Amino acid sequence: MQAVVAVARPARPRSAVVRGSAAAAVAMLLFVAALLLVRRWVGGPTRPLPAALLILAAVLLSTVSAAARAAWRTDTERTASVGGGAWRFWLPSLALALWGVALSLPGSSPVGVTGLWAILVGHEGLAALLRRRRRGAAALVRPRPPQAVAERPPAAADATPGGLPADVWQQVIRTLDPGGGETVRGLLRSRFQPGQVVAVLHVAFCPPLESLPDFHVETSLGDAVRVHVAQSMHYGARIELQRIGGTRQSAEAVVQFTARVKARTPGGAVE
Repeated sequence: MQAVVAVARPARPRSAVVRGSAAAAVAMLLFVAALLLVRRWVGGPTRPLPAALLILAAVLLSTVSAAARAAWRTDTERTASVGGGAWRFWLPSLALALWGVALSLPGSSPVGVTGLWAILVGHEGLAALLRRRRRGAAALVRPRPPQAVAERPPAAADATPGGLPADVWQQVIRTLDPGGGETVRGLLRSRFQPGQVVAVLHVAFCPPLESLPDFHVETSLGDAVRVHVAQSMHYGARIELQRIGGTRQSAEAVVQFTARVKARTPGGAVE
């Protein structure tokens, strides 16, 4: 019995021949349109096309423009190029505009001229809309380069009252006591907006503590803020801050808390 193994071949990029053909097609459109315009400018013989031929010409020109843009569209343009591939989009637009002027001759059928420009303008509007959506979608999925994280200098630990760095909102340390108990210490920052009286902070214990902790809390604003431990559980605590006195100005308070749990005896009781 013979086993047949299918080997998947990697997808080949668009060949240079296809892109070159697209460039040649657009160049030919530009050349012929310019030739027709020059002939019209110097007073050469011109003969308006029937309405059906004008509409057919608009469809064919739009098809060539769309094919050229599809052939030129590279992976770079789909993801990051902002100005590098712009000429690939606007050259077909210029060619279509020149053709529209060249075919809009005096004495042409109003229905044909209207249909010609409606197809050309509609095609370009749709192409611009699709291009904008592709670039927007590419910007969302574009990977960002990794950013270096600068090390914090030792002096930054005392950047604000309470010992919490200015750009840190929560700092928690959990330690195991020599006797087997646990202690959770931390700093929490709360910001009062102008006119705000009450602020609520939450701290989580993960994994949960073995028993209800002995919870102690104080704030850097002293008597200006009243601190109330609304809830203290195995899995966390809820702290409420209430400003006393003036509340017109914004203010920040740093809360320092300590949660202690004693070790359990072999029988399961807390020492």
